[in-house]
Parts: sequence; C-alpha cells; structure tokens
Amino acid sequence: MDEEELKRKIRELERRLREKEKEVENLKKVEKKYRIQNEELNAIINTIPHHLSFLSPDLRYVWVNKGAARLTDIPEKELIGRHCYEVYHQRKEPCENCPTLKTIKTGKPHQGPRITPDGRHWDLFAYPVSSEEGEIIGAVELAIDVTERKKMMDLIKAEKDKLEKIIKTMGNDLEIINQDFIIEFQNDLLKEKYGDATGKICYKYYRNREKPCDVCPSRDAIKNNRTEKAEIIASDNRYYEIIATPFVDIDGKVKAIEISRDITERKKLEKDLTSSEKKYRNLINATPVGIYQTTIDGKIIFCNDSLVHMLGYDSAEELMKVPVINLYANREDRKNLLETLKHQDSVENYEILSVKKNGETFWISFSANLIREKGIIQGIVIDITKRKELEEEIRKRRRELGAMNIISASVTKRKLKLKELYNQIGDELSRIIKADTYYLCLLSKEKGKIDCKYIREKGEKKRCKTINFTGGILEWLVKNKKSVFTNNLPKLRKEKGLRRIPVLKDEKASLSWIGVPIIIDNEAVGAIVVASHKYNAFTVNDLSFILNIANQASIAIKNERLTRELKESEKRFRKVIEQSRDGIFIGDIEGNVILYNKAMKEITGYTSKEVNRYGWFNLVYPDEKVRKEAIERARSVHQEKLKYYEAEIICKNGTKKNISFSVTPFKIEKEIYNLGIMTDITEYKRLQEQLFFSQKMESIGRLAGGIAHDFNNILTGIMGYSELLMQKYGPEHPDHFALDVIFKGTERAATLTQQLLGFARGGKYNPVPLDMNDSILNTLKIVEKSFEKNIDLKLDLSQDLKLVEADRTQMEQVISNILINAKDAMPSGGEIHIKTQNIFLPEDYCRVFPELEPGFYVKTSITDTGIGMPKEIKDKIFEPFFTTKGKGRGTGLGLSTVYGIIKNHRGQINVYSEPGEGSTFNIYLPVTEKEISFVEKEEKIFKGKGTILVVDDEKHIRDLTREMLTSLGYDVFLAENGVEAINLYKKNKDKINLILLDIVMPEKAGKDTFIELKKINPEIRIIIVSGYSQNGKAAEIIELGANGFLQKPFKIEEISKIIRNNLRIKNQD
Repeated sequence: MDEEELKRKIRELERRLREKEKEVENLKKVEKKYRIQNEELNAIINTIPHHLSFLSPDLRYVWVNKGAARLTDIPEKELIGRHCYEVYHQRKEPCENCPTLKTIKTGKPHQGPRITPDGRHWDLFAYPVSSEEGEIIGAVELAIDVTERKKMMDLIKAEKDKLEKIIKTMGNDLEIINQDFIIEFQNDLLKEKYGDATGKICYKYYRNREKPCDVCPSRDAIKNNRTEKAEIIASDNRYYEIIATPFVDIDGKVKAIEISRDITERKKLEKDLTSSEKKYRNLINATPVGIYQTTIDGKIIFCNDSLVHMLGYDSAEELMKVPVINLYANREDRKNLLETLKHQDSVENYEILSVKKNGETFWISFSANLIREKGIIQGIVIDITKRKELEEEIRKRRRELGAMNIISASVTKRKLKLKELYNQIGDELSRIIKADTYYLCLLSKEKGKIDCKYIREKGEKKRCKTINFTGGILEWLVKNKKSVFTNNLPKLRKEKGLRRIPVLKDEKASLSWIGVPIIIDNEAVGAIVVASHKYNAFTVNDLSFILNIANQASIAIKNERLTRELKESEKRFRKVIEQSRDGIFIGDIEGNVILYNKAMKEITGYTSKEVNRYGWFNLVYPDEKVRKEAIERARSVHQEKLKYYEAEIICKNGTKKNISFSVTPFKIEKEIYNLGIMTDITEYKRLQEQLFFSQKMESIGRLAGGIAHDFNNILTGIMGYSELLMQKYGPEHPDHFALDVIFKGTERAATLTQQLLGFARGGKYNPVPLDMNDSILNTLKIVEKSFEKNIDLKLDLSQDLKLVEADRTQMEQVISNILINAKDAMPSGGEIHIKTQNIFLPEDYCRVFPELEPGFYVKTSITDTGIGMPKEIKDKIFEPFFTTKGKGRGTGLGLSTVYGIIKNHRGQINVYSEPGEGSTFNIYLPVTEKEISFVEKEEKIFKGKGTILVVDDEKHIRDLTREMLTSLGYDVFLAENGVEAINLYKKNKDKINLILLDIVMPEKAGKDTFIELKKINPEIRIIIVSGYSQNGKAAEIIELGANGFLQKPFKIEEISKIIRNNLRIKNQD
C-alpha cells in the first residue's frame, strides 16, 4: 500500500470516527432528555406537600420525598433506614392497627387515621408493592397531615352545635327542605308536634297529598332565589305563617330553610283588632334575621334585636339614632336601592357591604319593601359574610391553580429565561396574594449578601439590588432551610433576636411576613417573600401557595444550572478520553490500535506505537499459552459471546496487573473494530481478598466465642467448688494440694477461654487512657528475660506519644505474643525493632481498611530480622489453633487473640513478611483525649447481709453460687429460668435486694427477663452473669440499665466485691 493510499485510508477512518462521534452526541442528547424527564418526575413527586415514602417489610424507610423530610424536620438521608414508628411515634415496636403493617401482611391497601405524640392528626394510606414473583417487598405510604383540617372541622362542629342549640331553643318550627321536597332537618319543637319526618316528602307527610301543595314557599324560594312567605291552615285548623329562605349548601345545592309559626292567635287578635304590641315585638326579636323599618329619607323607625346584635350596637334605641346611610360601606348602594324602589315596590336578596358600630365591614343580604302610602321601607337582613368569604376563597384557589399552571408550564417547557420567569412568578404572586411588598432573591457570591431578582412595592416594580442580610430574618430562613409564617413580625424578630433589614430605602416596617426558602439538593439558595404593613394579613393557604411556587422556582433554577453544566461538559468532552483514569482504546481484531489514551500507557507502560509495532497480545501476554487464550477471548467479543472479562497482564516494567475489559464491537463498512475500556482492578482484587479474609475471621470468631461460653459455664463449677473446699478445709488438710492443683488448672483453662473470647473480639475489657510506651516497657521487663543474648533489642519510642483508650492487660498481652513470635522466628539470633509514633490516617487509607475512621492514631511497629513467612502461612497466622511450631510448643491462639483484641479496640493490625526477609507487625489504635487516672487495686473478700435472687439454667452453677453467697452471709433464692425468676420476685420483692441474672436461658431469655423485672420494680439492682463477653448481649442489657457484669468463671473475691459495691450504692440511694 503506497503512502497516498494510506493517507486516504486514514482520512476515511477519521471521517467515520467523526460520524460515530456524532452518533454518540445524539445518544447523549436522548440520554439528557430522559434524565430531565426523570428529574422532572422526581421534582413533581417532591412538590407533593404530604409525606410520601416506600417502606421495607420491617417498616424501615427505603425512599422518602421532600414532603416527608419537611413534615418530620429530618433530612431525607437521615430518614432512610429508620423505622416509621420510631420517627413519628417514638416507639420501639410497630403501632397497633398500623395500616402499613396490615398492607404488608395482607397484600391489600389499607387506610386509617393516626395521631402522633406531638398531637398531629394524619390520614394514612398504604398500598402494597410486589416483586415480579408476587412477593410483597414493601409498601408505599402516603401520610397527609390533617391537623389543621381536624381543627377546622372541630371548629365547624362547634359552630354547628351552637347553631343547632339555637335552633332547638328557638320558639318556632324550623326545617330544611331540598329541591325534591325531602325534609333534611327538623328542630326538636317540630318533631314534638308532628314526629320525626327526616327523609320524608313534606307534602305526603304533612298533608297526605300525592303532589306538591299549590302554595309552597320553599319551592318558590328555591325557584326564585328569594325569601318567600305564605300563610296556611293546617289539618288541625290552626293558622301558620311559613317563611322560606333559599341558601346554597357546601355541595352547591340550593335548599330552603322553612320557618313556620303558629299565627292562630295573631289571626284572632287581628280579627278582633286587639293586637298586642309587646307580643309582636317579642315575636320579631326572636326571629334569627334582622328586621327593620325606615323612612325613605333614611331614618330608622324600627329594628329588632337580631339586627341590633348583627350591627354591634348595645340597644335598638342606640341603633335608631344612626342614619341609615352610615350603615352603608358604599353610599352609592343606598342611592341605587332608592332608585330601584322608584320603579318597583320590592327588592329581594340585595347584597352589599355594611358597616358595624366598630367600623368593621361585613356582607349582608336584605330585602326591601316600599309602602308608598306611608313612605316606609321595611324588610329583613341576613349576615352572609361567611358565605362571601367561602366564595372568595374558592375564587382565590382557582386563581392560584391558574397561576400554578402558568408557572409550571413555563418551568416544564422552559419557555422563559430565568429573569423572565422571576418576573412571571412575582407578577402572579402580586395578583393572587394581597400584600405590600413582594420579592424573590438568591444567595449572592459575596458572603452575607443576597441578590434580589424581583422586587415589587405598593404595586410598582423596583430596580433589583444586592443587600446585606446578615442578622435578619431572611438569613435565619436560608440558614435553617425553614419557611417563616407570621402575622406579627416584630414579635417574632424580638423572640429570635433578629434585626430589621429593609430591602428598599425608606421602606415601611412590615408587620405580617411569609418567607419560603428555594431549596435545591437540600440546600437553600434563595427565598420568596411577601410582606404586609398590617397585622394578620396572611393565611395558611397563602403559605401553601408560596411553597408550591418556591418548588417550581427551585426546579427552574436547577434546570438552568444543569443546562449550564451540560454546556460546559460539552467543552470538556474531547478532553475526557485523555483525562480518564481508565484506559480507552479503539482497535481492530488483530490488536492494532487507532485510538489509545494516556491512561492506557500509564497502566501498561506501552505507547501506541509500541503496541502497533509489536502487537498488543505479544506485549502484554508474553507466555504463548496465555496469549492464545487472550486471542480466543477477543474473538468471542466479536461473536458477541463475551462483552466483559478480566485478565492478568504483564506491564512493560515486568509487573503483573489485574485488569478488566469492557469491549463493544462495531463496524465501519466491512471492517470490525473494538471500542474498549480497560480498568486497573489490581487494588480492587486486593481489597476483595481482604474482605474474604475479614468474613472468614468473623465466622471463626463467632465459633470461638460459643466454645468459650460453654467452657466458662463448665469451669465455673470446677473453679468455684475447688475454691470453696480450699476455704473450708484449710492448708493443713491432706486434699488441699489436690484442690489447689484443680483450682490453678481451672485458672489456666479460664485464661485459655479468655484468649478465645479475645479472638472473638469479646474478652474481659476494661478500657482506660493508656500510654503504649508504658505498656511496651512493662512487657519488656518480663519478656526480655527469656531472650537469648544473640537477640538485640532496639527501641524508637516517640517522646510525645498520644494516649489511646485500651485494656492495659490486653495491650501487654498483644505486645508479649508478638515479641515471643519474633524471638521464635530468630533461632540464630537477630534484631527486634520496636517503634511508636503518632500518625494521621486519611480517608484514602481508611477506604482500604473500612473498619477504621479517618483521624489520629498511635502506630506501634514490631519488626524482626527472622526467617519471614510465605504468603500461604501469612494468610492464616491470625486463625485460632493455627501454628507452625512443633507439637507441644504452642496452642495456636497467640496471634488470633492479638487479632481479636486489636479489632475489639476499634484498631487495625497487619503484617508484612517475605521468606528470609523478616516480619513487621503494625498496630493502629485510635487516639483518645481522656487523661490517665490511677486507681489502687483492692483485693479482698467482702461479706455482707441481704437477700439475693440467683437466676441460671445450669443447676451446678445455681448451687455453687448459693454456697458462695451463703458463705459470705447472704440469704439466697434460686430460679432456673426467667419465668420462675419473675414469679419468685413478684412474691418476694420486698425481701430481695439484688439479682444475679444469666443471659442465655430457655423459655425466657435474660434480656426479656430483665425488662419484666424492671417493670415490676424499676429500682431493683441487677448484675448480668455470663460465659460470653461483656460486649455482646450483655452490653445491650447494660445499656438498658443493668448495674454490673460478672464474667464466668468467677472467684469468691470477684462476686463478693461486685455485690458489696452494688448493695453499698443501693444503701446510699
């Protein structure tokens, strides 16, 4: 192939490569669109103001929305993994009748009301979530805070009860009739007269008719939307006046309130012309609506008590002195009324704003009838303020919904730039919420300052500006990421110690204030604020609307940031390949490369020229057999049989590395190429091996702990009885020597089990502030005597070594075991170097050893120049019972105990060794800030008085403990299990001063028994006794309030001391 042909071939490949890059770019656009849609879906879920979560079968939160974090005041990440009953109910077990628990158990949706300890009311809905196999894997829980609704319903009920009480006590018959003539309500007076007719058709029940009455005020009132009156003669030949007034119920249906009065006597009086003015006035005053008479020129000549009270005056006389025109908020309404009455004699349901005595305005609906011959206007007045407020609230909610739709459309479709969106948000806020000041602001790059992106004051937009908000309520809101809603801002500022910071020059002080943070990724980046110069200007609904607007703003700002980041990432895209830590290449099936990034050279050491000259497979697989296997794998990739594989390669410098290949074949015309990503997984493989080792050691540790527990139970009887017999017979007895041998043998056996427990990370553990230099010097005083003269010991101990918190005896045991192994590894002599130093372990190092946390540590290194170890031995040295020493020269527990002790102290131990190169053991222990304290050890057997309950399922241990305690002067009760212990204590709680409680028992475990005993008497002192260590189940019970721990096997001295200390504390209490 000549040079021109080669150049043409390269240009063709470059053209194809550009086409592929374009395809990749298109794929990224599709991926970007999908990611945006996914983010928008998450944003929509997070705009839900209610608690929405997914719970696992054990009621732990797996996922929560922002509404859940806001309602619990707990960040989303901290909610994950916690039980729902712990978060909301501060319980340690699921709630009774929990709908979510029912859903998980039954696989069906459940719902129900809940009340949390903070007094909030919730409507809870739970829906099951199943796997593809139909197994219930959790539940979706929606919890709606209905506290405010509950309060409102209680308030409505109270008002309803009050109204019903008024209705029941009023002297007229009253009922509510719907459009179908069905009676929906009767007061008690009407029921007493005609019986309960609720649900019955009125004309059938009262008049025994098959069709409505010819004269029906309720029908006419509903039809004409005005108050209708009629007088009828009932079946009992008595006269009744019926007044029917239409109203719209909460469902929007028009109904009539029908008040019927027996006017038989009035008719007789009218007929006889002996009407009584007093009775007439009482009747009028008893009417629940205002009744009036005025002259045409506006002088009140009559008003009933209902109207007096409605307008807030003290008496009818006081009200009658007020000109009618003064009762109109808008005087034009009075003029319009008089103009209407010139052309017609009556006006019905005339709605206006009226003015009370105190100046307060309220809505009324009244009727006016003109008696032309007398020049009098008369009628009734009804207070419709609540109805008007409800209608206004409905209109406002519709406006809010419209505004949200407009803003949501702008955010979702990205119609507007951010500046335009800020203006749209501000304009919609000013249209929906009545306030004096509106502003939207974002945190400035300058510390302590905030940029106002939208400001409106008194209906006029102002120039945006940057303000210093340090110490103000806006800074508090952003810092705490909490909304602020107050109708008394000066009071709130005073309570929180905040200063007033005006946004505008000469701005009038705000009295009511709502501020909502704009939160992105759990960080407040700004706020939306509305403020008023009046007290009590805002409602909770206003806050809810602004919260929704703030959510939309956060979505828009986040989208803008993502867009900006994506644009920047496009600029960096061409640098990604070169900056990637993974090797990226494009090559053909023969191993020739046409793209080869920097990481490929750093991993292998070979350049692209070397790869093309000598061949990829020849370079990294020098062994012919391995090379053939690698080429076969490459062919499998092209046949789409294999897309990912791992291999070991030989680098240019001769080192071996584990790498992973992710390969995607593609075609350019007929040529086949591989797009590959190569990752160096050498470190990952090493960590994987370390993980396997940790898991293996953990399993062996659990086994060792169980064995030690059983041995400790057996040794307790042997040690205890041998000690009792020695005390009983004394040194002169012929069997005393044999008993001493038994006792000392059990002590050595107990030491062995303590080593097992030490490996199991759970031996006796008495942590104190400790200087590792002191522990090393103290250990050397004993161990150095066993060293041969040909062993040279060198110390490099830090003079400013920090303290660690550790068990003094265990640390000396660790150092002793390592030194003895070092000595045995140097049969012909050598050197042992011991070095201590303060070091800081960074996060990168701790990722290699996950059990460590970044921070300051004391490092102790012990190095010998002995025979060293091969890898297969080094991997097993911390396993119990593994030893390379000859028979009878070691138990194989030394280094396993060292491993368990260090792990139990939240430390790390590792070893570096090669055959013939010696070994180095490195120990890392976390630094403590505590100071060393010195306590003299007290060795003495203490006798005493009192009654002790011993609870243990092993009979020989119960009998032994009784004999020990009896010899010390105590009375003893015995129980072989938890159930018997509880029954014994209930009967003898006034006698028993102390309880010795085993942990592992049949029927009822030690922890459950402890809880039941504490329920009976919270003050009873209980000591935990176990063959296991203090760090397992015993630690759980100690955290619950146990008063001490006694390790089996125990001596008389130990049990006498712990009992004496507890009874002494009890007596002091």
